[in-house]
Amino acid sequence: METLSILSQLNTSARATSYLKVPSNETIRLQNFIENEFLASEHITEWINSRSPHSGELLLDVPCSPPSVVDYAVNVAYRAFPAWSRTTPHERSEILLRIASILEEWKELFAVWENMDQGKPMLRARAEVDHSIQHFRFVYPVFGI
Repeated sequence: METLSILSQLNTSARATSYLKVPSNETIRLQNFIENEFLASEHITEWINSRSPHSGELLLDVPCSPPSVVDYAVNVAYRAFPAWSRTTPHERSEILLRIASILEEWKELFAVWENMDQGKPMLRARAEVDHSIQHFRFVYPVFGI
């Protein structure tokens, strides 16, 4: 996916700011991730401009998902629930630990965009990403991990 390729390059404030200042660069458009894939953009007719709280400049576009897309996501989750509810605590903890590892791998990218999108100082943005990682790593002792 092109958006992921672009974002993966913008993992520092300097790189992200430089990219956004070039008028010929394509506006980054986030996509819905449903049923383990990115939903095609043609399902979205409206976009929400996410702007910098500091400068007001456009950072990226977020999908304004119509009811049909929301219903689709809810139905997918509903269908997935029986299988998820049958997973063992160990299997669930492995999934949550994988999420934590991905967050940790991309920690600086998440912090940079949290800083830009929310206007938080980088120190605070990094702390929040670290906190999120720890939430996914929390495993009850009964899980045996």
